[in-house]
Amino acid sequence: MAKRSMLWGACAATFLVGCSFSASCGTRHIDTEKAQTFISDALAKEIGVAPTGVSCPDSIPVKKGTTFRCTAGFAGGISATVTLTQSDDSGYVVITQADGVAGAKPIEAALIDGIKKQSGQAVTADCGAKVRAVHTGDTAECKVTTPSGEVVRTAVTFTDDHGGFDWKPVSAAPPPPADDAPKPAE
Repeated sequence: MAKRSMLWGACAATFLVGCSFSASCGTRHIDTEKAQTFISDALAKEIGVAPTGVSCPDSIPVKKGTTFRCTAGFAGGISATVTLTQSDDSGYVVITQADGVAGAKPIEAALIDGIKKQSGQAVTADCGAKVRAVHTGDTAECKVTTPSGEVVRTAVTFTDDHGGFDWKPVSAAPPPPADDAPKPAE
């Protein structure tokens, strides 16, 4: 069975409601340093990993409706493009989109929640790398462990550049042997 989760779609709604700030500080240009800090904090909260750096253009005039893009860098050369839009003429901005990156924590949480809703089982999930570059059609593998210890390889296919994905079980691996289980002969 497949379960769709719109990670960045959901994050965009969160950003629009709760992750906005006034970036003008009395000038008629966006305060770039303040915008960069805002993006770093928002990404750390939403994907579970803080970027190693954020770069935004200088001298963005304060004007309602103006959109600008910043780049957030992560370890391993991974980067995200973050789009911000000014919602008024005072420098109040909201993150409207983030492309190119997904964090393991939100993916794992979506898998755990989806499986719990489908089967009632409380599972754990391990998707490996804490942050990964994503583009439409990219795939990743997560390991889902059932309460009985069964490990199910689960394929995650990214449906967009914002971190949305579908998932499906690929195969089950036998549970790890108990400590008192007989060992194979060498």
